[in-house]
Amino acid sequence: MNTSAKPATLCVTFFFIAVIALSIVLALLIVILPADIFLALSNYLQIIAAIAGALVLLWLWHRSGKKHLLWAGAGFGLWGLANIAWYVSALLGFRSQVFPGIIDIGLILGLILIAVALWTGLSQERSSPLTRLAILVVSLVVPGWMIVTAGFSLPAFFTLLYFVASGLLIAGGLDITKGENPLLMPGTILLGISFMIYPLREIYLVADPIMAVIGPLVSAGFALILLGLLPFSEPAPAGA
Repeated sequence: MNTSAKPATLCVTFFFIAVIALSIVLALLIVILPADIFLALSNYLQIIAAIAGALVLLWLWHRSGKKHLLWAGAGFGLWGLANIAWYVSALLGFRSQVFPGIIDIGLILGLILIAVALWTGLSQERSSPLTRLAILVVSLVVPGWMIVTAGFSLPAFFTLLYFVASGLLIAGGLDITKGENPLLMPGTILLGISFMIYPLREIYLVADPIMAVIGPLVSAGFALILLGLLPFSEPAPAGA
């Protein structure tokens, strides 16, 4: 490892561990805090985790030249910007008009870019193709059921897109081999499941305050993925 980068890497590690700790605390406070305060704190934490993660990943890409870090950084950044737009819309009183819409395209593309980073940039030892195919098939069950039972609609279509992006993300996180950072898998699972729940919440449970717990799960998911990518950010040895 480049010794000059060690202090910075340690700072990054401690920062995102703090994000995880704050996410846990915030999730536990959901039954105490007023809904508007919880929503504000949750979105601030999500935005900080995503934008800070994007900046760190772009720095790591600049240092190492590894393209999967660029994909991941772009995904974090795009998702963060889309979530800023989501929260501003909610503050302006347009919460009920946000889903489905252009903002969702940004959120979904952000998840897909992170999935691209996982599928293209990690170890060559892949999980079983059948396992990954099973995850993707399972991710189609709920939106497929919605379309079959209620017919095609824009909310159902965006639900399908969220589930596909989440399935790709979770499948990418399975590609963990011995000796690699184990934080990547739980991070992708947290983020993927959160965005399988999100469209269902916006359609059926938007008035349920407990469903806002998705926010801290997203923050923790981003932090875990960032920490999981750190071992894959070292520059290639000279002459390799």
